[in-house]
Amino acid sequence: MHPLEYLRSVARHQRADAWSVAIEFVDLVGGWGLEGAELSVAARRLLDRRPDAAPLWWSAAQLVLSPHPIDLARDLRDELVEPTPFVEHEGWQVEATAASGDEAVFVGNEHHRFLEAQALEIPVVVVVPTGTRIAPQYIERVVDGLTKRGDDAGVCTIDEVTVVEGGRSAPFAAELLRRSAI
Repeated sequence: MHPLEYLRSVARHQRADAWSVAIEFVDLVGGWGLEGAELSVAARRLLDRRPDAAPLWWSAAQLVLSPHPIDLARDLRDELVEPTPFVEHEGWQVEATAASGDEAVFVGNEHHRFLEAQALEIPVVVVVPTGTRIAPQYIERVVDGLTKRGDDAGVCTIDEVTVVEGGRSAPFAAELLRRSAI
């Protein structure tokens, strides 16, 4: 099966979790040796289908900007499967779906829990797992994607709460925001 056909089948599974889609993508890049234009087109097509997947934005941005994406894909896979950091904290813990700068995207109960803690002045620690710290230009796309999927998502300011990071931030790759001509 051609790599792009494989990606189409991955993208069709709209209810697959964001982590699975990102792991499949980095596995494809590393296994099939996608580079250059083929990598860029594959990333854009998959992101067009799954804009809600912050880990996909995170991995795609790093891969399309890398001079050695095949080698990097293996490293990114290892990072994506790392467990979420455990934090002992005297308050509420919420997990961000995506984050950039002093903003985080929360979905469903995590969003409501964060807002409630803020309103009640309960100390909060926000966990930003590996693969969710993305460029600010991608945040709106993630929220739009989540909303289109029917998820209750919201962007909240996290500058006055404790934040625990799980990994590196993704750079901004402008080419991921372009529409493929194909």
